[in-house]
Amino acid sequence: TDKGPCTPQGKELKKIVPEVIQTSCTKCSPQQKKVVRNVITTMQSKYKDQWDLVVNKYDPKKQRSGELKAFLSGTD
Repeated sequence: TDKGPCTPQGKELKKIVPEVIQTSCTKCSPQQKKVVRNVITTMQSKYKDQWDLVVNKYDPKKQRSGELKAFLSGTD
């Protein structure tokens, strides 16, 4: 959320989150999709305010929310 220094994991997450939100992880391998789904669902449940800031930064008009929701509920 650009509010301070990131952990190494946070830095990696910042690299991939914009693409995940914009493309619903279409370039991700099955293993990457599993990890991304786990990270995002954890953020949504445990860090909702921070997740909302991320979504508002990369999809402020909520144009990708349906696709992202479908991706998160997927199993591939």
